[in-house]
Amino acid sequence: MITRKDLDEFILIEKQIQSLKKQIRYYEKKRQYAVHGSVIGSSKSFPFTERSFCVEGGGYTVGGMSEEKRMEKICGLSDKLKNQLSMYEDKKIQVQEFIVDIDDIEARLLFTYLFIDGMSQSQVGDVLGMEQSSVSKKLTRLLKKYIPKQ
Repeated sequence: MITRKDLDEFILIEKQIQSLKKQIRYYEKKRQYAVHGSVIGSSKSFPFTERSFCVEGGGYTVGGMSEEKRMEKICGLSDKLKNQLSMYEDKKIQVQEFIVDIDDIEARLLFTYLFIDGMSQSQVGDVLGMEQSSVSKKLTRLLKKYIPKQ
């Protein structure tokens, strides 16, 4: 039997997954690299003779983080992401089984749009031809009807 807490966790896990993916993309883009090359200039004093200089420097880093630390961070975030994805799939199966067992078509659609498709109450209202406040009231009633009190 599914609980309100299960539904809330399902939504939160999905948001956590999005956040972890964003963090991983951030660290993957912030690679450390070295810059080197040569430039032509002149001496400081007269006679200004042409000279060639070698220049080297470090590239972009994340808050002074070494490449090794950056890779450890990405691996740690990737592990968390895998765990969250596994939890999400388990919860999704629970939520889908709960929704399939609902006899009322409108209730089934409402739960599907909100919990499976991730639509907002306003978007659900647009699809079902209702105001957002009506969707909210109906959701409250349906949750009380289909999910037992803890």
